[in-house]
Amino acid sequence: MGNREKSEFSRGALSKGAAIYLTAQGVGALIGAPPPIGALGPATYDAKTRMLTLRLTEHGQVMATCGFIYDPKLKILKGQGTECGADVFKRR
Repeated sequence: MGNREKSEFSRGALSKGAAIYLTAQGVGALIGAPPPIGALGPATYDAKTRMLTLRLTEHGQVMATCGFIYDPKLKILKGQGTECGADVFKRR
């Protein structure tokens, strides 16, 4: 999912802006570019509250906990709180 207004992709890779990547195994990454830099960690989704929680880690230590509310109608994730911003990400 890329920030819907600021992200650019080249050959499928993030070249400008921010993006969230999620795996089926419960791992998420928050990436910014240029240059590409980011962090990853466990991701969980609460279907009742539609909240995606991403715990960004470095060397096993949680560096930030990011919350995103999913809007199924618009198919967007909106950042909650100050730790990871309030950007809006749209599925590509």
